[in-house]
Amino acid sequence: MRYFLHEESQDPSPDLSADRVCQLGRAWAINPDGMLQRNGLLSKAQTDELETWLDMISYAVMVLLEGDGQLEEALWGYREYRKEREAKQDQVLLFLLFRRLAFI
Repeated sequence: MRYFLHEESQDPSPDLSADRVCQLGRAWAINPDGMLQRNGLLSKAQTDELETWLDMISYAVMVLLEGDGQLEEALWGYREYRKEREAKQDQVLLFLLFRRLAFI
């Protein structure tokens, strides 16, 4: 059996590497018995954020492995994530601006 961090597993295939990163990320950080959860090293927000990223990476790898050159589809989840983040940042900036104006 080859392990991700073992030197025998120097696989040049990025799709397999990304799959391994996602698998280990879920095992270590998302699974309640994983070392990061078990030792209380991640907050709920950090766990949710990590799971979101692992989902985006897994989806992109799955689509790219289909081999149809569907880069736009592979990056769909990431683009939606960025849109949501930008919208939230805009809301925070507007709130801070209005709050500041209320004190003038």
